[in-house]
Formats: sequence, structure tokens, C-alpha cells
Amino acid sequence: MILDKCPNCPGKKFYIKHKNGEKLIREEAILAHCFSCMGGYVDGKEPCEIKECCLYHFSPFQRSKKIDK
Repeated sequence: MILDKCPNCPGKKFYIKHKNGEKLIREEAILAHCFSCMGGYVDGKEPCEIKECCLYHFSPFQRSKKIDK
């Protein structure tokens, strides 16, 4: 289970909060989604490579926050 593999990953506490039925604010929801999508960042906190994702530029480990056009 991804929750066991990364004790301090960004988004983990918000992912748990969502799973418990609690409401998230926008930033929390983005981090929770990225945590879930990236498998809890068990790969060593590599940046997201899914540029087609609408949340790509908000991923917590992006090297650059610049939006490509």
C-alpha cells in the first residue's frame, strides 16, 4: 500500500483526509491527487512526467513551474 511506503511525502495527509471523507481545499486536493497518481512518490520523489495531465504544472516535485505553451 502506498501509504506505508512514504511516511512524509507531500499530499499523503491530504490523501488520507480525502479517503476519510473530509473536505479538501484546492491545494490539498492537487497534492492528494499527485500523491495518488505517482504511487506515493516511492520512486525517490522524481518529478511528474505526465505533461498531458491538467495538474502537471502543480506537481510538488516539478523542477520548473514555467508553463509551456
